[in-house]
Formats: sequence, C-alpha cells, structure tokens
Amino acid sequence: VQIRGTPSAQKLEDLLADALIEETNDRLVVEEPAGTINGSNKAFTTTYGPVPGTFLLYSSSGGLLRKPQAYDVDSGGNITYVLAPLTGDWHLAVYRRA
Repeated sequence: VQIRGTPSAQKLEDLLADALIEETNDRLVVEEPAGTINGSNKAFTTTYGPVPGTFLLYSSSGGLLRKPQAYDVDSGGNITYVLAPLTGDWHLAVYRRA
C-alpha cells in the first residue's frame, strides 16, 4: 500500500475496508490529491492514473467524511469537482494504479 499525505491511520483503515481491497496489494494507492483547496479551485491530480472502475474519492467538510456528490476523474488521474472544496476541507483518493 502506498500512502501519501497525512490522513489518520483509522481513516485509512476504514477507507481500505470500504474499498474491499487487500492491504497487501502493491498497486493500491491511498493519497491526498495535489492541488490547492481554497474554495475556488476545482482541479486536482493524483500521482498515478487509476485503473478504470477502481477510483474512490472521499472528502471532509466540517469534520464529516463523505463521498463528494459530483466530480470527474480521467485516466490520467486529473480530478475535476463540480463544486470546489472549501478552505479547511481535505480529500483522499483510493485507487488501483494503472
């Protein structure tokens, strides 16, 4: 498992269980996508392109962990939100790298 960013171990454990992916898989990536969270930026990127159908995105707003309602991710790992995350929010991507 490759872990990038600073989410807590408990959050990662919960996300991995939710993703139903074994922790021994070296192609699993758990990371905070790159980009500025400032209330206006909608574009973020992951380190690797995801295998289609394996990408899960979680975000936190006001301390609640949830799946964002509207975003798009392409094969290169470029994420575009419909609504920009707010300052103080964070997000986490879980996916199998191509």
